[in-house]
Amino acid sequence: MSLKVLEYFHKILHFFKKYLPQPFGSVAVILIFALSANTIINTEKVYVHKTNLLIYDQGGYYGYMPAIFIHNDLEFNFYEDYGISKAPMIINLPNGKTINRYAIGPAILSTPFFLVGHFFAKRSTIHEANGMTLPYKKAVLLGCIFYVCWAFFLIRSVLLRYYKDDVVALTLIALGFGSNLLFYTAVHCMMSHAFSFFLFALLLWCTVKWISDNNYKILLLLGLTMGLIASSRLPNLVIGLIPLLWGIQNKKDILPRLQLIWNQKYWIIGALLMFVIGWSPQLIYYKIKVGSWFVDSYPNSRFWFDQPLFWRVMLSFRNGWFIYSPLMILCITGFIVVKKYCPASFWALLSHFIINMYIVSTWWCWWYGGSFGMRALIESTALLSITIAASIHYMIHKKVLKYIFILLFPALVGLSILHTHQYTKSIILFDGMSWCAYKTIFGKTHPVPVEILEKRNQCKEYNHDFYRAALDKKYRWDVCK
Repeated sequence: MSLKVLEYFHKILHFFKKYLPQPFGSVAVILIFALSANTIINTEKVYVHKTNLLIYDQGGYYGYMPAIFIHNDLEFNFYEDYGISKAPMIINLPNGKTINRYAIGPAILSTPFFLVGHFFAKRSTIHEANGMTLPYKKAVLLGCIFYVCWAFFLIRSVLLRYYKDDVVALTLIALGFGSNLLFYTAVHCMMSHAFSFFLFALLLWCTVKWISDNNYKILLLLGLTMGLIASSRLPNLVIGLIPLLWGIQNKKDILPRLQLIWNQKYWIIGALLMFVIGWSPQLIYYKIKVGSWFVDSYPNSRFWFDQPLFWRVMLSFRNGWFIYSPLMILCITGFIVVKKYCPASFWALLSHFIINMYIVSTWWCWWYGGSFGMRALIESTALLSITIAASIHYMIHKKVLKYIFILLFPALVGLSILHTHQYTKSIILFDGMSWCAYKTIFGKTHPVPVEILEKRNQCKEYNHDFYRAALDKKYRWDVCK
């Protein structure tokens, strides 16, 4: 019997060696991530609750698909027919017209999976084919896992150019389990961030293929990717710095880059056309609904460009990046050594990081509302996988740092997974967390005694007038901590 088991195991191993790209340690991490995300979906029954994926931000991103393919209702009135308020998603513009404030990009990427869900819903005897039932929810959840795993394969392809597979595998563990990406893949999948993570990874891969491999035809895909990024979250267009500056290490590299752009000008024009194609669904929606190609879908919001709050974005217990995803500190430390391992990336990544962090930290709602951690930085980690890998490579090859890494890495991954569990179970609050509240629930798992939750609630710093932060800069600084 044991020999048969060994033979069966040998056949599985042979399959992996034959059909999966070598080495496959990093591939195993991707498969484990997919299984973990699917396990969370099923154990937490993410798709069961009637309104889950269909309200607030997620409902805004998701709603385009049933509106276009089933209900022919760009007013989104069908939401109210199913007992769901469309108020958080649909806003009234000054000209009296209404518009879905959320971008169409995630719906574009989710459409193939939504249509698969529609196929099964139409053949179901227990679920209505209305775009709102379980087959659709399950389909888009699996679609989100698909795109994040695809992003991991693209990141893996880039990283293997500069690092060995053990470093790549550890980097993917940091991204998948040491950050809030897992939550936004398995639970709040219809937010824009997991889809933008994929698009960032695709653009990084295209950039490396273009610059390092001189594959000028890839410019068409690069342009389309930029257009889809614009259709998903407009401030993310700062990612254009990556293909523009990749490979620029000093002033001497500027002239050859300009020459390259000139020599490939027709492909560059083609990339610009593809950019317009990728962005066009959003523009067409605005034109149909409002009569204008460009619309400010956040009319009562703003950036405070003279008040960046870097430290709060990174270290506040109100969704701070390093508080809830402490391993992401490797993104920063990697800049110290990345020139040694991937010099072509340094100025491109550093420029993007600084400008993107500035934009993120100047948004009026710098804590980004009801969030788990700093969700606005999730997609950036696809690019910063290169600096994460640089940090890991440097540490595991230094005698003392290696032992520190061996101790801290699994501990911080475990802490991030615990945070994911706590947020999913509403132990960590979606808003108003403070040091006192965090300390109260630190290390606690579900179910938490009522007295601890009451003590946490007494410590929270929920600001019921936080919209005032969009109008009053001093209020934003003094109150919204």
